[in-house]
Amino acid sequence: MKVILSLLLMVSSAFAQLGQPTDTIKARHGQSVRVAWTFEAAAEPGMKFFSIKYAFDLNQTPVQFATAQPNERQVMVTATFTAQYPKYIYYVISAVYESPAGESFPSNTIMAERVGPPPSSW
Repeated sequence: MKVILSLLLMVSSAFAQLGQPTDTIKARHGQSVRVAWTFEAAAEPGMKFFSIKYAFDLNQTPVQFATAQPNERQVMVTATFTAQYPKYIYYVISAVYESPAGESFPSNTIMAERVGPPPSSW
């Protein structure tokens, strides 16, 4: 029973990261875009960094591709859409703590929506 409960908690925590987007940005494929978030300074003790992840669907587990220092509240990313997911990319930002170890929930989810034509290579 404990094993089943542990597995359920792990699965739910993986999908808990992708809440509904708190913001939407418009981007062309290959364009650099600014992804910004808010985070209260009072919540920073014990924080190691911000984890920046992406997913192409709200039902996917996001993949970390960058980190940001605890005092940062924005990063520049290149919007890279795919032929399979040509319209949206979701950027997920969460705080990572060392004591107690873990990530913040809920996290910020920002949706990038592709504008303009798809790349000619599709």
